[in-house]
Amino acid sequence: MKILVVGGTFDLNGGKSSGFINKLFDAVEEKDKKLINGGNYKDLDKILSSVINYSVVFWLANVPNELPKIRNVKEIAPNVILVNSKRNDNKYTFKELVKRTILQKANLSFEFKKEGDIFKIKVFDPLGSVWYQGFDIKKAVNQTMKRIDYLINLTRVHTFKSDMSYKLYIENSYLNLIKSYSKVFYKNIISKDDSKELIKTFRCTRGMPSCRYKDYFLVSKRKVKNKFLGKNDFVAVYINNEKIFYYGDLKPSVDTPVHIKLYEKLPNINYIIHSHCYVKDAPIVNENIPCGAIEGVDKIIKIILKNYKSLNLKKYAINLKGHGSFIFGNVVEDLKGYKFIKRLVPEIMY
Repeated sequence: MKILVVGGTFDLNGGKSSGFINKLFDAVEEKDKKLINGGNYKDLDKILSSVINYSVVFWLANVPNELPKIRNVKEIAPNVILVNSKRNDNKYTFKELVKRTILQKANLSFEFKKEGDIFKIKVFDPLGSVWYQGFDIKKAVNQTMKRIDYLINLTRVHTFKSDMSYKLYIENSYLNLIKSYSKVFYKNIISKDDSKELIKTFRCTRGMPSCRYKDYFLVSKRKVKNKFLGKNDFVAVYINNEKIFYYGDLKPSVDTPVHIKLYEKLPNINYIIHSHCYVKDAPIVNENIPCGAIEGVDKIIKIILKNYKSLNLKKYAINLKGHGSFIFGNVVEDLKGYKFIKRLVPEIMY
């Protein structure tokens, strides 16, 4: 991995380095690493343009409030693993910190909270899973690098736009069930104290459903936010020469390749609903796998075989640690009757 750490203060007076950032950088054991610790605010744009040359970027720059923030790392380098940070002296709730992580498309975030003369550190991801909490910067960085090493080796599958047209068909009974469950998902993820701006940030609060129809699959569109899913929120996809193609102008959910692989492995399953809640009493994949990672398929299949003993049944329910759940059915009726419970946020992973 090639790593860039940007920290310290950047202002119009030349900035100031941070001893804490020096310690953080020293704790990164990778040989190919670079540190930029404080400097002139006017140099930040140039530094930002260089992130495309790295596989991992710690963007921890402190900029005075009166100056525009410069932190759009993912716009410059969409595939970089981004770690951001926020100092929080009880000003922000944990959900508000997660919101900031989502908006910046960061893979991991550091929360720094001053307690006496030292900082308490919390490392967490966009789903509110916590990978370290304590006062030891070396341990915090070690845990962060372990997670980054895991994330950087995950497999993502692209989808491609089709030139053909397709008339969308989806059963009303399935749409009604999705709507019913989406109310449960939303209630388990969103609390009455959450602000409207916070609620707007969280995606997939209504679940991510799909179904198999003849030679096609219908999946929820990408970046579904906080509304009920209707017919027009689905995208038809198909496989051709091992590539996934989608009809129309709406891109399918990032989880589409995972769903399609699961349909291939489970011949009697025609309906799947994925959510960021847990199914009560369902077996769990004891590994935190993010949305869209193909590695999740084999983990799910392994747990199904361990707990259900067959891949030819007509219904299953599986939890994913620190993430959510999948329910599977042969017909719509098979998906009914599950009880969903909220994930704890923050949820401890270490």
